[in-house]
Amino acid sequence: MAQYNRRTSYYVDGNTVRKEEYYDLQQPQQRHSYRRRRNQDKAAYMTLPYVIVLTLACLMVLAVAVSYISVRSSVSVYHKNVTALENKLNALRVENEEMQQKVDQGMDLQEIYRVATQEMGMVFPGYDQLLYYEKAESEYVHQNENIPRN
Repeated sequence: MAQYNRRTSYYVDGNTVRKEEYYDLQQPQQRHSYRRRRNQDKAAYMTLPYVIVLTLACLMVLAVAVSYISVRSSVSVYHKNVTALENKLNALRVENEEMQQKVDQGMDLQEIYRVATQEMGMVFPGYDQLLYYEKAESEYVHQNENIPRN
């Protein structure tokens, strides 16, 4: 590249008197050399330990990103499984309610009473046969405990 040492002039028009300004043609070349020097200074900071640390940081970011994607994927799979199980549970509840209605409709209480009293000889207990008691220790009644006499 040829270097120019001459000065070039140009005129600036405005609302005042024209001014003649000069600029040096070497100035862009000086800017270019300044940029080159700045890039060389930046390159001087890129030592081997700096490059190793930067590479490790990039690898860590990549590992975290892959880990995040895999966790996100497994959460999505679990969510689909939960949704499928909830749908299955709802279907089983509906089926259970339908069966309960069939059992309730098929049960005739009058027929049960007739069979119990006429065929099996069962009778309602009389008032003198009923015993009432309160148990203070627990709210549960166990079958193997003795019933207290009044």
